[in-house]
Amino acid sequence: MPSFTSDLMAQLFSDRARFGAERYSAYNGFLGLVLLGGAFALRTSGPPDRLGAPGFALVVASALALLAAYAVPALRPRLVPVLLAAHGLLIVALTVAFALACALWALATPAGGFRYLPGLIVVGMTYGAALWADFGPARARPRPWRLAGFVAGAALEVVVAVLVVRALARV
Repeated sequence: MPSFTSDLMAQLFSDRARFGAERYSAYNGFLGLVLLGGAFALRTSGPPDRLGAPGFALVVASALALLAAYAVPALRPRLVPVLLAAHGLLIVALTVAFALACALWALATPAGGFRYLPGLIVVGMTYGAALWADFGPARARPRPWRLAGFVAGAALEVVVAVLVVRALARV
């Protein structure tokens, strides 16, 4: 079975989608579970975040929207393309928010430890753009949308990586 990232990168230069709606739905539902679990774990175990209760509610709402990928195909199969296109936009927004949070941490005086996972931003942007390209109004020409997501993700990744390295050098 091919891996997620190799399929995602292979489809960048292809007009053919390498993931079907079922596979996207499974990935999105799993992402929703991880996001929901992570939100509750961070909320109950660490120092309060800058966004507080509104930020927590936004992350939980995003997780629930992604979890809809488990129910909608069974209950309303005709809505699956709309849901997956919306998931694409949501994942792009979450990825940009994550990149912004990383950049803000790096620009501030680091008070504590920071764990940075290289590649998460570029994969998130690429995956969100692929969802949009395959199920949104852009599906007539998916390759430019997928490539735009990859390029934007790579640029954000480089900016965040440079800021994190600079912050670590200050410590």
